[in-house]
Amino acid sequence: MSQGIDQNAKNDIAPTDSQPTLQASPPQSQSEPVAASAPQPAPSQPTKQSMQVIQAKITNKYFEVAPFNGYLTVNFSGDVTRDAAKFLEDMQQQLVFSKAHLIFVCKNVMLMSKQAIRLMLMLKQQLKTNSKHIRLVLVSEHLKSNLRLEGVFDAFKICGDLRGALMDLGILSNKSLDVNFVNPFLAATLNVLQIQAKTESKPGKISVIKPTDKIDGDLTGIIGLMSETFSGTVAISFPTATFINVASRMLGETVNEVTQEIKDVVAELTNIILGMAKAVLNEKGYALQNALPSVVSGQDHNIFHSGQGPVIVIPFESDSGPFKIMVVVNNNDSG
Repeated sequence: MSQGIDQNAKNDIAPTDSQPTLQASPPQSQSEPVAASAPQPAPSQPTKQSMQVIQAKITNKYFEVAPFNGYLTVNFSGDVTRDAAKFLEDMQQQLVFSKAHLIFVCKNVMLMSKQAIRLMLMLKQQLKTNSKHIRLVLVSEHLKSNLRLEGVFDAFKICGDLRGALMDLGILSNKSLDVNFVNPFLAATLNVLQIQAKTESKPGKISVIKPTDKIDGDLTGIIGLMSETFSGTVAISFPTATFINVASRMLGETVNEVTQEIKDVVAELTNIILGMAKAVLNEKGYALQNALPSVVSGQDHNIFHSGQGPVIVIPFESDSGPFKIMVVVNNNDSG
């Protein structure tokens, strides 16, 4: 069972299990023109459902809405068609009533219908009354051309990825801990060690150290994090005794010393953990690029982290022994 950083301790909202029921509304005419400055829609009688704050994921075949601390993500599964716009329209009052910023993840979108664009313009105006805003992330050149053709490209602010949008909205700073970014690495570590090495692990209390501080480990797998708006590193560090136990379980034979083969196992384990975490993060809109791991060995060695930001350290206890994960993320100068 995967575990993560204490959401309440880090001011993050944990979704509940409730899921509102979506009701389809009548289709709109495709012949109506799209205006860059849409008027406020006529007020309608709010329903009990429309006055509910979104606290749990809402998923349908067109998109997924997920709540976080101060913002909602709307992750489209494909082009935002007229039918998709109808589903989004059904949630319009809920999206506004939640009083949160809206981040539309457009990784899978090539085209937006006139109905979808009109609705997003309405949402933009409605959110302004609560000092909330809309951002679009992972927008392809094809979608940008679509928005230009409709005359609304300048009506929406586009950010490179989710972290860039959070920075732009003031939700996240360069020195703050993004719980939603770190938790997938914790979950991946627990799952990978359990599957690959039959090792049960439990995360402890996180701490923050300087990039120049030494690591009280003997073997460390380190891999770079690269995206359009940020860079950084993830490292997993083991005492020799711990990793000999882990390697013995992974290889199915007794390991007595650290050889080059064992160092390769550290690199492989680090790469698998990153791959699993990256899949989750990129689905959320972080747009991490591929990278290759390296291994540093030696007692109480130093690790060179990309950037000079604080290093988040998560200690683990396991039935193979203790180990640590370190994460550091910094904004790119151009981000």
